[in-house]
Amino acid sequence: RMGTGWARGQLNSPLCWLARHHYWNSHAKTQWLQLDLGAVDTVAGVTTQGCGHPGYRGWYTKSYRVRVSDDGAKWRDVECGRVFEAGRTGGNTKHTEMFTVPVKARFVRVYPYKFHGTP
Repeated sequence: RMGTGWARGQLNSPLCWLARHHYWNSHAKTQWLQLDLGAVDTVAGVTTQGCGHPGYRGWYTKSYRVRVSDDGAKWRDVECGRVFEAGRTGGNTKHTEMFTVPVKARFVRVYPYKFHGTP
């Protein structure tokens, strides 16, 4: 259920969301964290954060891809499917990765490419 347990995919949450599979493969492509901005807006980058729970501080996303949509049905890759680096080695440190060119979208999906730790 969204907002509970492992579905707490927001900054500063006591828990975290992680994809089930460690590497980009046919299974991981079906796992993502989706944000609904409520209306089409400018998206200039993504901020990620490692898991804040004391028992899981070693869990974090190492790299990810981003797709965006105006309507939630048609999706497009950000920067031609570029793999963004999360830039951290653990803990609940935040890291922001800016896009080369901001995009317009209502929905943003973050697809983990590689991560450390697993639920």
